[in-house]
Amino acid sequence: MNNFNGIGRLVVDPELRQTQNGTSVVRFRIAITRSFKNKQTNEYDSDFIPCQAFGSTAELISRSFRKGQRIGVSGNFQSGSYANNQGGTTYTLDLIVNNVTFLEPRIQQQNNNQNQGFGGNNMPDYNSTIDIRDEELPF
Repeated sequence: MNNFNGIGRLVVDPELRQTQNGTSVVRFRIAITRSFKNKQTNEYDSDFIPCQAFGSTAELISRSFRKGQRIGVSGNFQSGSYANNQGGTTYTLDLIVNNVTFLEPRIQQQNNNQNQGFGGNNMPDYNSTIDIRDEELPF
């Protein structure tokens, strides 16, 4: 069985690219804090997991997540290899992300209108007033 579920923070902004046949792909890395402390430093270490996502999942990740944000990922590990510059073989192991979980409010796209009924943190602005006449109420 090759299934992985993890929660971590993005190490860099995800960057969306297209394959030659037009498929969206995003590569990113997440830092996952270990559940135990390092005996020498008495601090928590992190593991850095290289991830890839394709299609609509890739587009969602590139639109919705930025460096430092928490993200939940589910997928399976896939190994690969390539010839490096020194003439040897480099082996890779990437998490192929199938599902994403939002753990923080979504970021707003920079080219979006910043005030579409939401505050700067993407949460509804419940303090704003709304003009509603009594005859518009259903009760």
